[in-house]
Amino acid sequence: MTIVIDAFGGDNAPKSVLPGAYKAKKETDVNIILTGNRKLLEECARENGVDLSVFEIADCPRQISFSDSPERVIDEGTGTSMGMGFRLLKDGTADAFLSAGNTGALFLGGAFYARRISGVTKAAIGTFVPTLKGQSFVLDSGANISCTPADFVNFAKIGTAFLSGFCNRKNPQVFLLNNGTEENKGTALYRQSFEELKKNISINFCGNREGSAIPVDGADIVVCDGFCGNIFLKTYEGAAKMLLKSIKDIYNTDALTKLSALPVRRHFGAFASSMSSSSVGAAPILGLRKPVFKAHGSSDEKAFENAIKTVVKYVQMNVPEKISEALG
Repeated sequence: MTIVIDAFGGDNAPKSVLPGAYKAKKETDVNIILTGNRKLLEECARENGVDLSVFEIADCPRQISFSDSPERVIDEGTGTSMGMGFRLLKDGTADAFLSAGNTGALFLGGAFYARRISGVTKAAIGTFVPTLKGQSFVLDSGANISCTPADFVNFAKIGTAFLSGFCNRKNPQVFLLNNGTEENKGTALYRQSFEELKKNISINFCGNREGSAIPVDGADIVVCDGFCGNIFLKTYEGAAKMLLKSIKDIYNTDALTKLSALPVRRHFGAFASSMSSSSVGAAPILGLRKPVFKAHGSSDEKAFENAIKTVVKYVQMNVPEKISEALG
């Protein structure tokens, strides 16, 4: 198996990419191709004590920043680290592509190079979030700002196929993210989408779910447009950071509270890990014929390590084919 990684995608790239990829390489023995400026990669590897010889390098001079137009991934092709990654995925050199770079460019490149599965109106980014009832899967979490009711049904079908094939959750429950549980809640788009989801017999639609209920009551699948989904996701991440810091501050109040933290230190560490986006590392762009993954823009080396492991599992389970079969 070969995974191509945009070595210059993300806030901390390539410094966080190299050690994360190196650790994942040792544990999974997957073949990894890094795309980007070879000289800069060599300098970074020397500075951080990473043996670059374990990787293949696809040399290209430029990178796509978060402020750049997404069209650069197509206009400049293999001249950018992201464009090179897509080219290697398209021609079959790589089995999957991972980047923490510009979301718009990654999504556009995915549609252009990897192509959508037949029957998919729009691909969507799917992201797991922790809840008291287990993991909930949110899509779209950032790719599509403008959606139609048909797109929401499409997201629900893709999510159902993904959870059934990737997580072995049969007949998962689908909820629509909304500002109330009543059928008439939300904008015209969300009210119309509710009706379309309700009458579709191929999905297990269970109604609206408020954002405040998801962390407590959970939901197998949460469907929404990419704008609301991304805001929900980032609010979730911020709230988790605030909660963890507040708990730490309480335990660090004085000598007695520090002493009381010792018995729960291990459990607190496990809890903190479960709340971190680094634990999964990357989210798939579902609905594409080939695996394309988006890592968080601020990913550290642990996030990249876990992202590669997630991608390996996804490829091994042949998820795109299972989604295609489910939609067919």
